[in-house]
Amino acid sequence: MSQFFTELLAGFARIVVSGFVLWMVLVVGLLFKELFSPGDVNLRSYLLRVWSLFLNSFEMASYGWVLWSFYRLNSTDADLQYGISLTLSIIASVYFLYLRVTGKMLLKHRA
Repeated sequence: MSQFFTELLAGFARIVVSGFVLWMVLVVGLLFKELFSPGDVNLRSYLLRVWSLFLNSFEMASYGWVLWSFYRLNSTDADLQYGISLTLSIIASVYFLYLRVTGKMLLKHRA
């Protein structure tokens, strides 16, 4: 039972850490894009793009972990580790799809 909870926490940490790493890479790319663009930097639009990158990076990380966990589940014998990672990444993917759909619906209602 303790191994299950250890793998559950480790699977969650893998998804979160990979999302943060992807976000940091994308933020550095966005920063260089803003530095070399002509004109002034609009802080509000920049922070909005950083927030959008934050959500998109975790969404991409959860989709990537679905594929990676499914591949590793079939190619190795670490069934518990990658089974839990697959389950957590599917739950995260469904959550981010829900956020994407409700966000678009909220934007339609505001217009």
